[in-house]
Amino acid sequence: MLLWNCAHQILPVAESLHQFLPQISPTCSRCRLHSENHLHLFRDCPKSGILWTYIFQRVWSNSKFDFYTFYNSDWGAWITFNLNNSMKWKSLFITAIWQIWLSRNRVVFDLKMKSAFSLYNAFYVDWTFANNCSQGKELGAYHVPGLTKKTWFPPKDGVMKLNVDGAWKSNAVAGGGGVFRRSTGSWFVGFSSKFTVSSPLTAELYALREGLIIARDFKFEKLEIETDALNLKVLLGKIKEQDHHELGPVLREVANLLNQSWVGDLAHIPKFCNKVAHSLAAHSLIMAVGSKLHFIIPSCAKSDYEADFENANPEYVETIRRNARDEANSIVGAKRSIDNADTLNQVATAGGAAQLVFGSIVADIKDARDSLKNGYCFHSFCCW
Repeated sequence: MLLWNCAHQILPVAESLHQFLPQISPTCSRCRLHSENHLHLFRDCPKSGILWTYIFQRVWSNSKFDFYTFYNSDWGAWITFNLNNSMKWKSLFITAIWQIWLSRNRVVFDLKMKSAFSLYNAFYVDWTFANNCSQGKELGAYHVPGLTKKTWFPPKDGVMKLNVDGAWKSNAVAGGGGVFRRSTGSWFVGFSSKFTVSSPLTAELYALREGLIIARDFKFEKLEIETDALNLKVLLGKIKEQDHHELGPVLREVANLLNQSWVGDLAHIPKFCNKVAHSLAAHSLIMAVGSKLHFIIPSCAKSDYEADFENANPEYVETIRRNARDEANSIVGAKRSIDNADTLNQVATAGGAAQLVFGSIVADIKDARDSLKNGYCFHSFCCW
């Protein structure tokens, strides 16, 4: 939709808005130098120009690329040129357009300007994710042969598994959470922590760091880690290229922790396999304290944890349920026996007012007892 609006020049850029609402300035909100039309916003603005420079220096190295047409054509020719290029370039171009538009809106609506390198990093993570999706690399990444359900799986024997997730609403409302579980799928400890961070990616990174520090303090012998933040995994996988990243110090700290001998690989999983960590991260947003360890399963994560545990141990759970049903049936049977015995005792000791109904015939129990004593058959009360 964004690309279609771009091609038809109908995005609400400042110059277009000024034509209908004169009180709106036509000046570019990022550079404050020229009017903001489509070509200026996406190519000629110095802020956008730096991104294109980074792309040509770091990602796109094609000696046959027509740089003259790229930098000197008008809007229509520029769009046509870029969309008629190779598939790789179209992927780069569309991702860059998207990130420039997001960056522009952040300035207009939130009055926050991304640094040039932060804009490039956002572009690179987004493009890498899109590229992986187009190649199908993320599909089946969490497949275990023989299992048809796509769900969370416990670690191997002797290994602890950490699942982490971040939650972000604003700089002042952000946090993260995680859970450590044993090879049986049972709960070991969870955590929820509040953060003051500027983006969802940063919240994911801080949650991972928090989990690794807790794991180090508990001195686990072996640890597996899972996150649903693919962009975080991509960043940490290319840590040598993040020297100038705004999160560089934290990225390097986390990378050092991940390189410890007791830490296994950081794996990416779908969101639906990370529900317990997600619940703990969401819980952090409403906590009064800054950080909390959950040695007992909190109510916010209980249902998701139980679902994971059941999927990880179907035979064990079925055995527990069967035993519970048998025990419940035994209790019900015993209660019925007690109730029946009490009823008989009451009947046997009842006075003349006690009556027993057989169909439409009402027999006085006291008379029945007297008749039995006199040798009459009790059956005679039931027959005509």
